[in-house]
Amino acid sequence: MNGGVRPELRGPRVLLRAPRASDRDDRLAAGRDPEFRRMVGGTRPDPARLPWRKLTAGMREWSCSRLWWETRVMNLDGVCMFVTATADRGVVGLNTRLHFRQKGSRVVAHYSGGAVARGCLAGNVAGATLVFRYVQRETSGDLHAGRSFCDILRTDDGRLRVIEHFRWTTREGEGTNVFDEVID
Repeated sequence: MNGGVRPELRGPRVLLRAPRASDRDDRLAAGRDPEFRRMVGGTRPDPARLPWRKLTAGMREWSCSRLWWETRVMNLDGVCMFVTATADRGVVGLNTRLHFRQKGSRVVAHYSGGAVARGCLAGNVAGATLVFRYVQRETSGDLHAGRSFCDILRTDDGRLRVIEHFRWTTREGEGTNVFDEVID
């Protein structure tokens, strides 16, 4: 396999122990980043402190009460969405359609319409939070990319809604878009 050479261990021996309940608290107390805290079940960071995520006080209160404490994983597999609201710096529009696929926590979507000739996003979903990166070719021929942090919820009529907080990485700008599920 490796030419018959046995690996040589150097340094002091380390004895491993079984995990303890306090390990999770110790890791959270170590000052890890907000994404790590979210993954291991720590308290959610204050959205006002996230540098590229500026929400109004009303949106912050609504999001905290409705989304952030939801624990079950949302399933986006096979969901088609349309844009219901877009930011000034956004290029998606009312004609943009997103088609999602999900396997476990991995999410991929292809989208097009309006000023977007073709786009693709890839990321992960955990609970009611979707984090992804995207790249898109616009009808002008320009290629642009960015990253997004999204809240997923169910509307009163049962449709999925994604509230995307995006930040461009290839040009200046950030904003919020809202996508709603298409019901046939």
